[in-house]
Amino acid sequence: MSGVPYLFASASGTLPLSQLDTNFSTPVTIGTTSVALGNTVTTLAGLTLSNPTISTPNFTTNVGIGTSTPTSLLQIVGATDPVLTVTAASSGSAWLSLNGISSAVVHNPNNVATVLTTNGTERMRISAAGNVGIGTSAPSYLLDVNGTGRFTGAVTTAALTASSLSLSTALSAANGGTGLTSSGTSGNVLTSNGSAWVSSAPTQPQIQTQILTVGSGTWTAPTGVTKVYVAVVGGGGGATLSYYGGYGGIAIGEYSVTPGTGYSYTVGAGGAGTNAPSTNGSSGSASSFGAFASATGGSGGNYSTGTGADGTGSSGTLRNASAVWAAQSTPLGGLPSSGAGGNAASNWGINSATMAGGPGYSGSSTGYGGNSGAIYLMWVG
Repeated sequence: MSGVPYLFASASGTLPLSQLDTNFSTPVTIGTTSVALGNTVTTLAGLTLSNPTISTPNFTTNVGIGTSTPTSLLQIVGATDPVLTVTAASSGSAWLSLNGISSAVVHNPNNVATVLTTNGTERMRISAAGNVGIGTSAPSYLLDVNGTGRFTGAVTTAALTASSLSLSTALSAANGGTGLTSSGTSGNVLTSNGSAWVSSAPTQPQIQTQILTVGSGTWTAPTGVTKVYVAVVGGGGGATLSYYGGYGGIAIGEYSVTPGTGYSYTVGAGGAGTNAPSTNGSSGSASSFGAFASATGGSGGNYSTGTGADGTGSSGTLRNASAVWAAQSTPLGGLPSSGAGGNAASNWGINSATMAGGPGYSGSSTGYGGNSGAIYLMWVG
């Protein structure tokens, strides 16, 4: 190596490499002296540097530490758990900077996990299969978190299974989603009681009915009810000694209502009957439900022309024609009745003998009063 223009500098002077033993296979120890190496490729075997300062390095080939056949620009090989340590000298942060052009890659070519630790404890790992675990060393899902997670932004998911779920804001399901299902009991739904989510069996909507009787008042649509089915029946006409009165008219329909809103109604009374030979029975009174439907009362029996005319409804003259109402055991405008007391009109009735809007009928010595009308309501809630 005579003539190589590289020097080992020391406080006492300089020596050319030609004056040193050029067999660098023998271990050489250089103390605290600064070592300057130029751009010539040099192999140093068994070289120990104690507190060295290497200035102006220019490595033009692969550098190996612990290997004589490095396969990358810098390859460090250790027998067991080799460590590369970057330490801040006194303060500040220790950085590992990857300045890629198209991308920056942390590469693990082996079929083993990649682990991140802090304070000597594992915090996150990517398994060899690609599952990411936080708080677990054996992630079973693409993201497996053992502990409490927090999302301050939106979370989008096609399906959600949770044994415990805490929400500080509203939960919405896109595309007409059916909501959340608890994994505890098949078919259960989660509902909020204001402070927590509660798993319970779904509540099935029930058919609700109500009958409004003689008089006037206000019906208020229940919470959540936007549709109501209505049958309005006028009062039946009173009878003479020879002729029946007319049936009360009936109007049936389905109407939109606003929850919490009141709707006025009137239910007409039945007409009185008569015992006088040359006297007509009285007509029944009309019934109405808001501006939706109305029905007139039946006419009283006429001693000279015969049975009184039936009343009419705003949806037509109907009697016992609605299957939906018959299924609720609320027959409409049915059979003649004896009334409540002779000639007096009955209050109301819905059994097989006395029905709302039924006409008074003629007896051997009595013209009976007609039945009063009624309003039948039905909704789902």
